Amino acid sequence: MRAKIAVASLCAILGAGTLAADDRTEDEAAIRDVVEQINTIHNRHEVEPLVALFDETAENWTGSIRGRTAYEQAITGLFDQEPNRLQEELEEVGIVFVTDDVAIYKSRRQVTGEVDSAGKQLPPQTVNLARIFVKREDGWFLSAWFAMPVIPTHE
Repeated sequence: MRAKIAVASLCAILGAGTLAADDRTEDEAAIRDVVEQINTIHNRHEVEPLVALFDETAENWTGSIRGRTAYEQAITGLFDQEPNRLQEELEEVGIVFVTDDVAIYKSRRQVTGEVDSAGKQLPPQTVNLARIFVKREDGWFLSAWFAMPVIPTHE
């Protein structure tokens, strides 16, 4: 009898793990979809639909941009200053789930069309990017981000 209970318990645990993995796969796909939407909408310089993909608590690494309204103002100014700005995901490094409703999307991204303070075009910049996503009732939203430029090595 104990053997049957042990086998039944093991099957229940393995079955629950499979369900959790399936749920995570769906969440990973949903996060990738939001990343793709962010890049596509960003490259069209459409502020309102871009801002809608950010969580109400959105904040950049330095804390100088906090909330959707501040992000909307910042991105509007950026698009005005850099009308040729484009971003492209070069490589997904991975998705790390901190909890069931918080995940870190790690990637390498290239940005073109940036300008310096004098308005001079800068060369394309590749950055390592970490984006924090939060899951709300109606989907995954970008909550925070950190970008570190990739410095070319000379061999």
